[in-house]
Amino acid sequence: MRALSSEQFDVAIDLVQDYPLAPALWTLFSGARYRIGYDVHGRGIFFNIKIPRMQTIMHVVDEMLQTCRSIGITPDTDVPELAVPKEAKEFATAQLINAGVRPGERVIAIHPGGFYATQCWMPERFCRGRKIGN
Repeated sequence: MRALSSEQFDVAIDLVQDYPLAPALWTLFSGARYRIGYDVHGRGIFFNIKIPRMQTIMHVVDEMLQTCRSIGITPDTDVPELAVPKEAKEFATAQLINAGVRPGERVIAIHPGGFYATQCWMPERFCRGRKIGN
């Protein structure tokens, strides 16, 4: 906590809209002059700029853009951009080629993980050695 507060941050933003208090506490302990976060589940006490809970269900990208707008930040675009380093692309390409995937061939990937155990796919439900499709 001392190391965090010694950084002398101007702004700390907590984007969590759930129950965990740790991110809100880190925001508080940052010592930032402006501590911004959602006023939900009693977490608002840690912030001096409170963002009201989103009233409609929306995609997380739209939610974060709305959050930016609510604190006076106007994003240049509404389109998210994923920056992938050249080395990572080259590594992935080599891995796919080694797995028998030809350049330009479509690949579908599934990320079965999640933050909470209830969001994770159960190991016994994974495909076992069966090829789907051609």
